[in-house]
Amino acid sequence: MFKWEFVSEFLKEKNINIKKVKYYVEINELQNLNNSFKHSDNIKDDSRITAIKEFKKRHL
Repeated sequence: MFKWEFVSEFLKEKNINIKKVKYYVEINELQNLNNSFKHSDNIKDDSRITAIKEFKKRHL
């Protein structure tokens, strides 16, 4: 998958505020979840995961 920064920059060049895109928060959370799976040895301690409301107070 391509880098999230490329998407952000592309939209910025088109004068589109990425944070106003419908479901931006959810898309960003999925991107963080994906990165955590790829790069973390222990996802339960990864702040990218614990910040997602669906994973708060859950045993991973």
